Amino acid sequence: MRMQAAHDMWNVRARSGSFTVTRAPGPDLVPHDVARRALAANVSPVQAWREYLGLTEAQVASRLGVTQQVYARWEASRRMRKATRDKIADALSITPAQLEF
Repeated sequence: MRMQAAHDMWNVRARSGSFTVTRAPGPDLVPHDVARRALAANVSPVQAWREYLGLTEAQVASRLGVTQQVYARWEASRRMRKATRDKIADALSITPAQLEF
């Protein structure tokens, strides 16, 4: 399931003489649990997302049409080609930007 795109704009509303500023949630947000796992456990953002989504390496590899060994190598990589990152993001149903932290 793809995350729905949200308005990326600030809404300012006047309320009894004061202003409240809110921002609509954007499609590139990263859940706290994903960021914490990647940073605290020193794992790649790809691995943190996969674990957050409850998927195995084999399941993601199957979605990508590659072997589990190839996917494991990609997942462990801290630097990957844009095309690879885009494919993995699509397999995880997230945006490529959500893997860049």
